[in-house]
Amino acid sequence: MWVHCWGWGNRFWGMGPVGWWMPWVFWGLLILLFIYLFTHLRKPPVADGPQDREALEILKKRYVLGEITKEDFENMKREIQ
Repeated sequence: MWVHCWGWGNRFWGMGPVGWWMPWVFWGLLILLFIYLFTHLRKPPVADGPQDREALEILKKRYVLGEITKEDFENMKREIQ
């Protein structure tokens, strides 16, 4: 009985060309997925919506009416923006 002496034997030869490039495709897609998730999860939220403008108007009204102090107004304004 003849046995392969080249190390890999007959293990990958039966798969054809897919057996050689498929692991590279798998790992490449996995790395791209991690890069995509890492870049999109680190983006800060955008604070330019109508809710933020409305919140700032409410904050200004509370300051004018004397419900909050100037320090409170400045701190809350920084948090909104």
